[in-house]
Amino acid sequence: MTKNERKGLLIGIGMFAFLIANYINELIREPMAAFFLVIMLIGLIISFVIGTSTEPNQTYHKPVPKIIPIKREYDIQKARIRKVKRQKIETLRRMDPYQFEEYVRDLLLLSGFKSAQCTSRSNDGGKDIIAIDESGKRVFVECKRHDENNHIGRPLIQKFHSALIDGKADYGLFVTTSYFNKNAVKYASDKQIKLIDARRLADMIESIELLGQKTEKI
Repeated sequence: MTKNERKGLLIGIGMFAFLIANYINELIREPMAAFFLVIMLIGLIISFVIGTSTEPNQTYHKPVPKIIPIKREYDIQKARIRKVKRQKIETLRRMDPYQFEEYVRDLLLLSGFKSAQCTSRSNDGGKDIIAIDESGKRVFVECKRHDENNHIGRPLIQKFHSALIDGKADYGLFVTTSYFNKNAVKYASDKQIKLIDARRLADMIESIELLGQKTEKI
């Protein structure tokens, strides 16, 4: 019973007592009966007050809010590192071409690029990835998943160079799981094109493995 309910009940009892008192006036001729009625009324009031004066000690436990873990940035980086570390050059050569593009994208992001986005699978305009490097330069990336003996020649580098000019990129990266022949290397030597063959790609992967070891210690 709440305090307000008890107050209302006490007021009701008081009014009842007032009516009884008026009735007692009518019982003056029988004083003993009036006396007993008053004693009974007082007894009822005292019993009620004593019975309701103590409330059960109820402890309210505020529900503990559920803590939802937040996936932090370094968790995402760890996931990328694990993905990159799992792959070796031989595995990359057997990879689906579009998966290889996504792999190179992750590799660039782990290497310090601010952003990297794969282009659409059709009408890519001669580039597979558009990226922004650490200094804010716009970079086009071409990815070729070739066998070891299937070297990249000059024609593919020329086509990529045209894409750089048309897209007004600051420079380009040509990444392959194979190697570049002499004509391709000579053509790219005075262009804003960096050639990343299987050896350099393996070095990049190894550097990410070292980064992964440092990150795991955090």
